[in-house]
This record gives sequence, structure tokens and C-alpha cells, in this order.
Amino acid sequence: MLRGYEAVVLANRQPEQPRIVYDAFAQALPVIASRTPGIETTVTDGETGWLFPVDDAEALANLLSRTQTEPQALARMGATALDAVAARTHSRMHQDREVFLRTRLGLATTPP
Repeated sequence: MLRGYEAVVLANRQPEQPRIVYDAFAQALPVIASRTPGIETTVTDGETGWLFPVDDAEALANLLSRTQTEPQALARMGATALDAVAARTHSRMHQDREVFLRTRLGLATTPP
């Protein structure tokens, strides 16, 4: 469903990290989102999307206008977003968690 779009817009007020960000990145779509703690850990302003202050409708409107005047920026950020999410598979998440736990518990990082 996302493939027909040029970007995903998230006007969140809460600090969560919505799954839609990863779905957008997987389709090479940049994300235009509120600058919340959850979003800032995933969306890099100017690289994988554009961020605006929470509840700042004027800043959001300005970014939406930029989508019309800078379509090449959307394409570039979308490609960067796809690269950024390529290694963030479900399997990789579990592998990283295993290494983290093994390190914290003082176990070998590679299971026997």
C-alpha cells in the first residue's frame, strides 16, 4: 500500500516509535515526523526524513511544501532510509539481543 506514495507523514505527540517508520523505510520512503524521542532514534533529520517540532503546524506545512519543491531530496532520503533499515530484520534483532545478553552475563558471544 505504501509503494504509491512519496513519503510518510507522522504527526505524533507521544514519544513512541511507530512500526510504520520501519515499513516506510522498507519501501524506500522517507518519513516526515514530529521530533519525539521515539522517532529521533530512527529517523535522522535530513538523511532518512525530515523532523519538525511537536505541535508545530507551521513547520509541518513548510516541510510539506518542500516535498513539492525538492522531490529529489525525498528520493535521496528514501534510498538512504532503505539502506538504514536493511540490516534491521526481525532475525537480526534477536541475534543482537543474544550477543548483548551473552556479553552482559559474561558468556561467550558465540553459542557452543
